[in-house]
Amino acid sequence: MELTRKKKTLHANEAESERVKKLRSQDWTTIREVCLKDLVFIDETGVNLAMNRRYARAKKGKRAYSKCPDNRGNNVTMIGAIAPTGILAPFRNCL
Repeated sequence: MELTRKKKTLHANEAESERVKKLRSQDWTTIREVCLKDLVFIDETGVNLAMNRRYARAKKGKRAYSKCPDNRGNNVTMIGAIAPTGILAPFRNCL
């Protein structure tokens, strides 16, 4: 039958209910009234400066070596806002 084992892609079965379909339709009606120039998208990300890869490549039978900071390092948080007119507010914070 030429079937192979695959990981399933799941979705909520409630998404197909009449109540959710009606709510989705109402949301689209509201979104259509919003002007594109009024939209602002905000995103946040963070990183720790002491992060290091835990795996590496080495010849078979040999150990992979690397260096990394001994202390925990600083956390860096970055937040940005973008609109159709361009970038509005890049922000970086070291904690």
